[in-house]
Amino acid sequence: GYSGLQARIKAINPMAVFVPCAGHSLNLVGVKAAECCVQVVSFFEFVRKLYTFFSASTHRWAILTASVGQHCSVVKRLSDTRWSAHADAVKALCEGYANIQLALDSLACDVDQSKDTRLEAQSLSKKMDKLETVILTLFWNDVLSRFNGVSKTVQKQDVNLGVVVSLIQSLKLFTESLRDKFSEYESKAQAIAKDSQYSDSSRRASKRSLRITFLEGPGPAPDTVLAASDKFRVDTYLAVIDSLIAGLSHRLAAYEEIHSLFGFFAELRYIDEKTIEDGCTKLVAFYRADLAEQDLISECKHFKHHIHCWRQNKVPHPTNI
Repeated sequence: GYSGLQARIKAINPMAVFVPCAGHSLNLVGVKAAECCVQVVSFFEFVRKLYTFFSASTHRWAILTASVGQHCSVVKRLSDTRWSAHADAVKALCEGYANIQLALDSLACDVDQSKDTRLEAQSLSKKMDKLETVILTLFWNDVLSRFNGVSKTVQKQDVNLGVVVSLIQSLKLFTESLRDKFSEYESKAQAIAKDSQYSDSSRRASKRSLRITFLEGPGPAPDTVLAASDKFRVDTYLAVIDSLIAGLSHRLAAYEEIHSLFGFFAELRYIDEKTIEDGCTKLVAFYRADLAEQDLISECKHFKHHIHCWRQNKVPHPTNI
């Protein structure tokens, strides 16, 4: 693993600094969040089964493509190594939700299909009926699309550490803002899902009717539904958000530490001389045996002026001489 490799390198050179791949870091944050609770694991397993079911037969795939139309995405395959594949898969499910379910219902009612095919189509369609499935589809589509966009940007060749830090900070703020938006996702999902109540609420209501209704009378239905809503919000929705925030905070701290040492090099063109001096002083304190403070400050100031002259006069760039 990376920690083992870092230890071996630092054993040779204790001053070596590890710079993690930003795209891979975001991938790890997302993967961990997708494994943080049973409901989310079940959701992504459902997304995987959906693709496997339709792709297993050319006839099923033809039914799907005919149902979603030419302008909508068909279901996508998940990938354990490319988190962007999760973004594509959930986006396709979100955009084609009703039409994908129509394709499943069509296959479930098709007497020309095998019994196993009809039963599997029916099972997948019932999963799409659930309020929890719709909420997670809407929620993960927003999360993954934002994560995927940031991941693509931080992997560009011209992105520096300052941009990476800023993007991960903005991603963390976006994720934190979702904590108060559960009711919005719930309302949108109730307008889409065929089952407008949580699966847990019906089980709780049934359990109450068997054990205590005779003694205490029927309990208030709104309280039962509210309890199920709160349980899903706390155990699943907030659990995912907390995992994402914890992961982003950990990765952000690593990049901020690296940026605090080397970031000023990429910003020489914009920062003043006092900021250059402070950056050099901090870097020299870290590499005390390798750098001379005044020499580094002088070279950085000279390079700043060279950049300015080069941009003004279009003199040959030193890398092209």
